[in-house]
Amino acid sequence: MYVMESHQWLTVTLILIPVNPSSSKVFHIFFIVFPCIYVFFIVIWKSMTSDTHPDSAIQLVDALCHIRSFNEGAFEADIASYIADYLKTHCPWLTVILEETAQSRPNVIAYDSTLADTRLLIVGHTDTVPPSPTDQWTVPEFSINNGRYYALGAADAKGGIAAVLDGIVKAGPTSGVTYLFYTDEEYAFGGMKHFVSNHPEVQPDLILSACGASAEMTAGCRGCIEFSYTLRGRSGHASRPHLSESAIDAMHVVNQRLISWCSQRTKPYKTSINIAAIHAGLLRNTIPPLPTSDSDVNPEKLIPDMRHAANNVPDVAWALVDVRPGDADVTPAALEQCITDSIDKYNTENDKHIELAQFFVRFHVDGYHSPEGSFDAIQRHFATVHNGAISNPSERGYIDVAMISSQLPNAGCVCMAPLKANDHSPDEWVDVASLMDYRDGIVRLLNDYPA
Repeated sequence: MYVMESHQWLTVTLILIPVNPSSSKVFHIFFIVFPCIYVFFIVIWKSMTSDTHPDSAIQLVDALCHIRSFNEGAFEADIASYIADYLKTHCPWLTVILEETAQSRPNVIAYDSTLADTRLLIVGHTDTVPPSPTDQWTVPEFSINNGRYYALGAADAKGGIAAVLDGIVKAGPTSGVTYLFYTDEEYAFGGMKHFVSNHPEVQPDLILSACGASAEMTAGCRGCIEFSYTLRGRSGHASRPHLSESAIDAMHVVNQRLISWCSQRTKPYKTSINIAAIHAGLLRNTIPPLPTSDSDVNPEKLIPDMRHAANNVPDVAWALVDVRPGDADVTPAALEQCITDSIDKYNTENDKHIELAQFFVRFHVDGYHSPEGSFDAIQRHFATVHNGAISNPSERGYIDVAMISSQLPNAGCVCMAPLKANDHSPDEWVDVASLMDYRDGIVRLLNDYPA
């Protein structure tokens, strides 16, 4: 896509100037003909080179969005190569490397000094969700309509990446800045996990993620704990429930206690809990063993083999739970202790012998909270983007940049994107004016780190 620039409009204007027959030929030659010829060749040159070396944020986002990069086929290999080549061509002061995280899934890492000297880290993920059917789009993809650029990935997060790339070039050489364009944010956080595991020397004072809320600063996020647990009771006939020990009755009490306990943990952010699934019945065999490797962590494999009979009290119950901790007190160990205490209380009050047969944490990552004043530079330089808006982490999901910032309690970390909408949906768009404001914010921020 080629966007007409100011000198092109000048050409059109000059060509349309009416020629006065009484004017001197010298005036025509020097003030109309020569400028028109000069600008004409400039336009031709720009048109020929814009596809291969786009030099504005809107041309870059169009180029990036044309490169599909979802969890299939080439994955992020093509877009990573494009970004790496762009930086090598336009930013000779940067060391640029492609680092494989898995087959066809490379991270792009670029830095101006050494990784250990990083004071500012700017990140953005290169993958998207799969494309939606074309007939679900009401605006043509890869088009600008009403000041919005429409394409898969425009909002999440190729618009932000384009603004960063354009800003790097326009800001020029820096010192103490590292860039990470990483894979697999939409699915398993593979790119970020790889970076954190392989580059512990990167410990910035300030982090900016180009993936975030629309034109809002997010300066913290809650963590994520996904776990399952299994209760064992004792079956009996439905006509004499008092002689049995219902695992599902006990699980109901335990889940209510978990919900209550989590609701009281609100500092600095509200903790939420979701009881995602419950299975109960009569145990056929034994309870499945815990996984022995990271490759075998499907929680459904831990559902006990059970049968169901309406006239029998269930002796086994299994639950899958998702907790978004906003409080440092909410840990896997604390959740397990809450379950154990709830079972003990239930058994004492009801003269039962329910047991916690299994507790398995499938996934656990910490959130982060940026200290007050730690991200003032971002707040100041991007004022025209966010206009003072700060999103509430208690209402948002997990952000994988927390894998870095949670280990750096004194660092400021902000996740923010240009004005956008319809992430992961048809008619996904990014606002062109906001994209340019974001690019200008990148330039101002990078100017704080002169070479």
